Amino acid sequence: MYLDHHTHISGSPSNASEIMRIFSIDASNFEDLGKISDIKSMGHACTIGLHPMSFNAMTFENVSRIIHQYRDDILGIGECGLDTRIAVPRQNQIELFTAHAELAMEMHLPLIIHCVRSYDDIVLLHQRLKPSTPWIIHGFNRTENIASKLLDQGIFLSIGKELLDPKHPISTFFKKIAEYPFFLETDGKDIAIQTLYQQASNMLDMSIEAISTNIASHAQQVYGRI
Repeated sequence: MYLDHHTHISGSPSNASEIMRIFSIDASNFEDLGKISDIKSMGHACTIGLHPMSFNAMTFENVSRIIHQYRDDILGIGECGLDTRIAVPRQNQIELFTAHAELAMEMHLPLIIHCVRSYDDIVLLHQRLKPSTPWIIHGFNRTENIASKLLDQGIFLSIGKELLDPKHPISTFFKKIAEYPFFLETDGKDIAIQTLYQQASNMLDMSIEAISTNIASHAQQVYGRI
């Protein structure tokens, strides 16, 4: 079984026969929220959060209400996070992110994080909040130095399409990342999760079956169920 650790709804998801997917659903997307029951019935899983790009879509009070409403249907909270590309002031983003992190602790759920050029802030917030539940950076695509800071802080990494680019820095230090629990994800991109597993297999000199077993074990460690 392949685990696509982070993806998005596009069309109608198919049954989880060979691939189990964790769909990230924005709390402001009521159409996708309405598909959660069907997603679960097909053997997949969901997380819910307010993406920083949706900052103005609703209050966190409403986000919290929605997350509580679907508590029995989700594996984690997110994606939420920090993004320097958008116009929302940094402090406002930090406050929204902190609210998600505190709710994740209150509900004993992992936190899935969207981060763009804000990794120092994430590390500082982790140090300050001392979360009792795991934090996972989805779509990590930065340098070895940043990866080391996050991993040393106890933050998990989920890797996507950059693993397929031999010119991307991550190809030179993926073996170091793989010394820690890690995940693979498509993030809804036009790539097959099987291709990422095959690439990881090649880079780590491990069978796909062994990688699948390891990632399933990581998921059990982070989510408690999968």
